[in-house]
Amino acid sequence: MQHTNIPALVEKDVHLWLIPLERKHSFVDGLAKLLDDEETARVEKFRSEQLRRRFIVSHGRLREILGVYADKSPKWLSFTYQNGKPSLKDCKFEFNLSHSHEMAALAITRGIPIGIDIEKVRPIPNYLEIAQRFFTEDEVRKLRNSPATDQLRTFFLVWTHKEARAKATGEGLFSSSERHTADEKPKLIHTFCQADYVGAICIDQHSFANAKPTEDQVEDILVQTFTQ
Repeated sequence: MQHTNIPALVEKDVHLWLIPLERKHSFVDGLAKLLDDEETARVEKFRSEQLRRRFIVSHGRLREILGVYADKSPKWLSFTYQNGKPSLKDCKFEFNLSHSHEMAALAITRGIPIGIDIEKVRPIPNYLEIAQRFFTEDEVRKLRNSPATDQLRTFFLVWTHKEARAKATGEGLFSSSERHTADEKPKLIHTFCQADYVGAICIDQHSFANAKPTEDQVEDILVQTFTQ
């Protein structure tokens, strides 16, 4: 990857990486060599070649990209885990990775807890039942009021909001607090779309030293998007 193509990661900005996972065998083989023993063991547990490829590309590219920001060899990056959320040892930036089908999304920021989720918009026969069970009343109302052709996309947008918030805080997705509305959560939500995929990024508002940021400031935070 081209190191010179990546701007400096400025404090309170977010770099969003969209990573296609369908790659040539030679590319996948090269990324597999970057994985550590634990990651390699996880690859070997997948039964299908497709799942192995998706894991190798998403985690191999994660290592390549983080290696640029950390100025370290991707192969020798060392991760620690808290509540299942990974972080890099001796680095001052935070990141979060999500993937769905043939696309992964990686969010990176400097010192602000972050969560990201991406989902492919696809048919789910019982999505209204799922919404009734896990969404708030306002979210269900928004879903039902959407045009029929947009309901699946709306469903996945709400779902990614919830996942991103949960991943930013380390809370369980279905914790009692996750049933509150977005306004009741101390988080910022930014949505993005890429072809048949939708996603959300969540940043901890408590990381700001001053008052709660305005909507304009929220938009200013998320300005850099890369696809590789």
